[in-house]
Amino acid sequence: MKGIKYIDYYIPPEQLSIERFVECIDDDAVPGGFSGKEEYQEFINEILRLKNIRVEKKLSEIEMLDLLLADLFAKENLLPPSEIDIILVAESESSFPRTKNLGQYLQHRHKMDNAYVMNLSGNYCANIDFAVSTAHRLLTGDRTIRNILVVSVCKIKDLSKRIVGSYALLSDAAGIMLLSQEDAMVTEVNNNMISNGLLYDSSLNEDNSLLHCKYYIKCLVDLLNKNGLTNRDIGCIIIQNANMLMISQCIASIGLDTGKIFHNNLGRYGHMDCLDYLVNLKDAIEGNHHKNGRILTFGTGIAGNYIASVLEVSGMRYEV
Repeated sequence: MKGIKYIDYYIPPEQLSIERFVECIDDDAVPGGFSGKEEYQEFINEILRLKNIRVEKKLSEIEMLDLLLADLFAKENLLPPSEIDIILVAESESSFPRTKNLGQYLQHRHKMDNAYVMNLSGNYCANIDFAVSTAHRLLTGDRTIRNILVVSVCKIKDLSKRIVGSYALLSDAAGIMLLSQEDAMVTEVNNNMISNGLLYDSSLNEDNSLLHCKYYIKCLVDLLNKNGLTNRDIGCIIIQNANMLMISQCIASIGLDTGKIFHNNLGRYGHMDCLDYLVNLKDAIEGNHHKNGRILTFGTGIAGNYIASVLEVSGMRYEV
């Protein structure tokens, strides 16, 4: 069975308290709609439910990924670097400036000499969601492609750049996923993608809530309808660690139980750009939150990119 065979991530141990974060940012960095730092901090604590964010102070973004890839290739019964056919870099579009030619560096550093490097961007916080779907399609369409490595990293130096409007705060993280033609633990049953070009130049300071809500619902409903799925068919729902209130309301409005939303990381790490998908999926599976049922995932990007997927879990295939 083709699909996701391996998932791993790195989240820095260093914690920056919200009190300290708010103290360090400039007054003009506070998102519009808040009267000042005090009101903004209250919002972070009460609505985003964050007490701290994770900040990597020692490792570069390359070194964060190096740790994960060294662990991957050290594991027995998986595969050597030479068997990676594609390295698919899911860009963290919050990280500026990012490492130049990241995929080529990783290819050289870890001796993935037979791999073809691809970069995926433009979907913002949903880049990994789209990367996984793209990898599934490549595996399905070309049997000569055996193994695809998806990598992503988010590391931000400027504190003010961690603010994602009134939706979220960004933490640093890195993650990898191995998708293979066989022995997968997770396979994609189907997905639904929507791209709304109207939002090509949208700003986080603009209120596009109603428009986003419309497409959140459409994306999810279309997926459920074309697969004949109802609430009882879904064991777990994975969303991003951002804009949780509105996404939860949309999920409830289409008859899905919001109690199935995987909440464990929502106030634990903060938003990790597109890495939310990877981190939440791994943790939900390991905790058996899907209760051996199907997993519904939903991701979105600021430029009007929406993707919902239905996944099936067959069991863990590696030591964690």
